[in-house]
Amino acid sequence: MIWFIVPALRSGTKAHTNHTVALIVLVQFIPRLFVMFPLNRKIVNSTGIAAKNAWSGAVYNMLLFILAGHNYLQSIMTRIEEWRIRRRDTEEWMQHIQLPEELRERIRRFVQYKWLATRGVDEESILQSLPLDIRREIQKHLCLGLVRRVPFFAQMDDQLLDAICERLIPSLSTKDTYIAREGDPVSEMMFIIRGQLESSTTYGGRSGFFNSITLRQGDFCGEELLTWAILPTTTTLNLPSSTRKVKAITEVEAFALRADDLKYVATQFKRLQSKKLQHSFRVVERGKDVMRVEKRRVKCRVRGGGWVAC
Repeated sequence: MIWFIVPALRSGTKAHTNHTVALIVLVQFIPRLFVMFPLNRKIVNSTGIAAKNAWSGAVYNMLLFILAGHNYLQSIMTRIEEWRIRRRDTEEWMQHIQLPEELRERIRRFVQYKWLATRGVDEESILQSLPLDIRREIQKHLCLGLVRRVPFFAQMDDQLLDAICERLIPSLSTKDTYIAREGDPVSEMMFIIRGQLESSTTYGGRSGFFNSITLRQGDFCGEELLTWAILPTTTTLNLPSSTRKVKAITEVEAFALRADDLKYVATQFKRLQSKKLQHSFRVVERGKDVMRVEKRRVKCRVRGGGWVAC
């Protein structure tokens, strides 16, 4: 319930904030009082303990319950204060650089959506504090299924797939945000976790032509980078142009793979494939050598079972 109350604080006064806190207190503690009395009655009826002793136990349990509730409420209040400070800092920053109101509202929606999506938790800080092997396992658990849906990536071995998963970063987009515009450079691939994107194209502004599809959970966009990544002469200075316009039609959570990270993985894949190809050629050549030796041995064999020099 707290996550429905918090957004209302974004433009509230101090009095409004105090009323909200009072509401939270009531929501947290009143139901607990209603739970305590039936519990006390059951204790007395089932054990036959005198009311005085039962009430002593009930008071003790109530104190423990209130203590636990107080700790929970304190953590919520800390989050609310963090939210209030972040909103205040954002508003002061937008005021300082004199942004237009329409752009300010878009920023407010994004900040609110990010807060609600992460519950105010700094996920990146938590991940970075974990050992490397645990971070890899977490990224693999979250991303491997999405990555394997790309045909080019499906050909890679587990080591390269792990390298891709390690380089994926979380990405949040609010409704009506443009992920890419037709003709603009493509700087990243996106793998959708939640939400929907509209991907449309006019094929370079061709008159009377329009094609549109909806991308959902498990889909990806930015595939123009795949061809770019495997070419040896390409760099981040000549990124490919987007062939489609991609726009968020709902709030979207995704993982993003930057162009330079994709280039690195594609280069490693080509190098490994080249080594495998060279190894295959060596195996074939060895087989041919063995066959030539066997043919010579057959030619040199004498019908009587003897051998001649050849």
